[in-house]
Amino acid sequence: MVTDFLVPQIEAHGLHDIWFQQTTTCHTARVIMDLLGHHLGEQLISRFDPVNHTFGLFSLGLRKSKSLCG
Repeated sequence: MVTDFLVPQIEAHGLHDIWFQQTTTCHTARVIMDLLGHHLGEQLISRFDPVNHTFGLFSLGLRKSKSLCG
């Protein structure tokens, strides 16, 4: 799914400034996390991420509304 759909869609639409938030444990397999990290770099948000992304509920809601509307 990641290599066949997600990455080609990101590249086809020129979405190089998107953020990807991984929330379910089935996607935390090391191979998937490495693949997503390779394509998204520091723009991957995960509980296993070495970067502490502490978003408040307001800023998370604002971020979601902007990504859904634009």
